[in-house]
Amino acid sequence: KTDFGAVGNGVANDYTSVQAAIDAAAFGGKAVYFPAGTYLVGTGLVLKPYVKLYSHGDAQIKWNGGAGTVISSSTSTTLNEAGIIGIDIDSVDATKAIDLYSPYQCQFRNILIDSNSATQVVVDIHTNTSGGTNPNSNRNAVFNLFDSVLQNGTCGTLLRLEGAGPIGGPATSVVTLNTFVHMNASGCHVRGIDFVQWADSNTFVGM
Repeated sequence: KTDFGAVGNGVANDYTSVQAAIDAAAFGGKAVYFPAGTYLVGTGLVLKPYVKLYSHGDAQIKWNGGAGTVISSSTSTTLNEAGIIGIDIDSVDATKAIDLYSPYQCQFRNILIDSNSATQVVVDIHTNTSGGTNPNSNRNAVFNLFDSVLQNGTCGTLLRLEGAGPIGGPATSVVTLNTFVHMNASGCHVRGIDFVQWADSNTFVGM
């Protein structure tokens, strides 16, 4: 399949691209379902608040956009209660596989990420310095779950955590109280976990 998806709470309404399905879900069903198959994506996908992507079978997003980011979120708001469940990602030579700004209560579970770049960041978590806030009235990256997110092949850094604010303080937002369970890499060339700044009180199990 080329760029294609289906959206709805149990209702399969077809769209011309994965991004179109995500955008539609942001206004309606809040879920994008991927039947088994390979979904070719050449332009970075942007996750929306309250939208989760689910696999209904063996579904894979395959990147063919060269240097760039496969999946990201807006840099001007928080990403509340979004996620990806059960969809594999072939990120090939992308700069980043998943790049998130101020995620809040998001879930990323059962994802196999293939890559063949010695510099790629597989999961990058930042916090915004402006724009909308989460229900806690801040822009912290907080209360997120990453469970069985596995990297296969070659990458640079598996997980990067970066809160906002100058080195030495004060922090304007932090990456905190997140849970990382069974998150592993087969070939890191730079770092396994990169604590850039303002990241604390996170839980790591079975890394």
